[in-house]
Parts: sequence; structure tokens; C-alpha cells
Amino acid sequence: MMSGGGPLHDDQHMIRIHLQEDYPRLDVPAFFIMGDRDYYTPLELVQEYYQLLDAPMKGLYIMEDAAHAPLLKNPAEFARILADIKERTERY
Repeated sequence: MMSGGGPLHDDQHMIRIHLQEDYPRLDVPAFFIMGDRDYYTPLELVQEYYQLLDAPMKGLYIMEDAAHAPLLKNPAEFARILADIKERTERY
């Protein structure tokens, strides 16, 4: 049976990745959209990685009162965030 992460969980690859050690630098823009009530990916860990991350452009968007799937909580706000990311990256 496949879990919510699908193939990523089947080979346990994602569980072995330590982003801060394995990917402290990216050569592409990096954006994070998350809910402030995400218990699967705690906000504190994302903020910590975001501060450490060296990327040519980055953004952290935190949606209030949302959990692991913030697009389901507030689709309009999620769409606005995507539009902002699109606008920012068009200038990249």
C-alpha cells in the first residue's frame, strides 16, 4: 500500500535527506508555501532551513490557520501566492 507521499516513501529516500547538510545551496530560486499549523513539516524547521539556504532568490510564505495542504484551506490565498512567485521569477 502506498502512503500519502507515494513513490517518495516507497524507497525511503526522502527520509534519509537532511536538507541543511545535503542542500545548503541551490542554483535555482526556492520558494516555500506552508501552513502555520503543519504538524508533518514543522514551521520552525522550515524557517531554520530557509534562513540557512543560499539561493539566488527565495521566499517563504506562511498561510495562517492551515496545515500540511494549505491550498485546500484557502485556495484564493494560495493562488495569490503562486501569482507573486510567478511575478518574482519572471524577472529572474
